[in-house]
Amino acid sequence: LRTSGAWPNQLSAVMAICTALFGLAELAMMRAETPEQYGIYLKWAHAAAWPLIMSFAGFVHLYLQAGSRTLVWAICGVRTLSLLLNFGTGVNLNFLRIDHLRHTPFLGESVAVAEGARNPWMLVGQLSLLLLLVQVVQATVVSWHRKKRRRALVIGGSSIFFMVFGIGYTVLALWGVLSGPLVGSLAFLGVVAAMGFELSGDVFRTEQLSRDLRESEVQLALAADAGRLGIWVRDLVRDEIRVSETW
Repeated sequence: LRTSGAWPNQLSAVMAICTALFGLAELAMMRAETPEQYGIYLKWAHAAAWPLIMSFAGFVHLYLQAGSRTLVWAICGVRTLSLLLNFGTGVNLNFLRIDHLRHTPFLGESVAVAEGARNPWMLVGQLSLLLLLVQVVQATVVSWHRKKRRRALVIGGSSIFFMVFGIGYTVLALWGVLSGPLVGSLAFLGVVAAMGFELSGDVFRTEQLSRDLRESEVQLALAADAGRLGIWVRDLVRDEIRVSETW
């Protein structure tokens, strides 16, 4: 937050925090004992997904420096609408009512899965996910054609992979096609891991450039001293002039 212009890093941090909150809400859903508890936990899972999805859209646009800004705003608008519908219709965005909970095995444990009347307004939330996927694909293709292929592959490629499988599974589970629990946070966890990998690489590359710059400055200073040259540098932004001792 203290570094101006570091919006991709700040958005990735927001996304990591929201992914953790989203995962905690899903874990609480798996351990819910009553339909009322399940409905409340799912409602707050959508609250965590709201900044998660918007920060992801902003990160992709700023970090890959590609894609439509209009599409980013559309994602934010549609997701905000789905959040309002989440708190204003039915039990939550996904259920008009939850009749009962059934338990199914998952990773060696018995977890709760809700059964009840689906809320048709959840199509709005799923539309925001579809728009997000379109934005990531678009930004990845543009970034690839601009020869920024590492970023396109690590950020764009991994995001598309996790979104297709993670979001696809979640949508099918919400509509009752699959009988497993909701684990959408796992998809975003994979995206956060890819972000962390790439941003950490940027930090290491920046540190290497800093070391190279310091070495070149030392070499320049030695050469100037050997030739008895005076050097001055003016910082136009701060309106300051720095000079060497010989100058």
